[in-house]
Amino acid sequence: MLKPVTVTALVLNTVAVWNDFFTPLLYLSGSAQQTMPVAIAGFVGQYVTDWNLIFAALVISVLPVLLVYFLLQRSIINGFAGGLRG
Repeated sequence: MLKPVTVTALVLNTVAVWNDFFTPLLYLSGSAQQTMPVAIAGFVGQYVTDWNLIFAALVISVLPVLLVYFLLQRSIINGFAGGLRG
């Protein structure tokens, strides 16, 4: 009975951590390791924006989240619906 709610909370928390921008920008500045949002922001310059690289990186960064969602779709929907049933 607790599985759908746990999976839903896990997925929502994972998406929030995956999309975090400010914390990795502070802690990982000057490092070779970057998160996807920070790397995508690096493609935007003051005078030049490379839109091809930005949209390619966006597609690549969305794929793992979509894959996890599609694998756990039934549990996620049950978790949301479980809150509505009361």
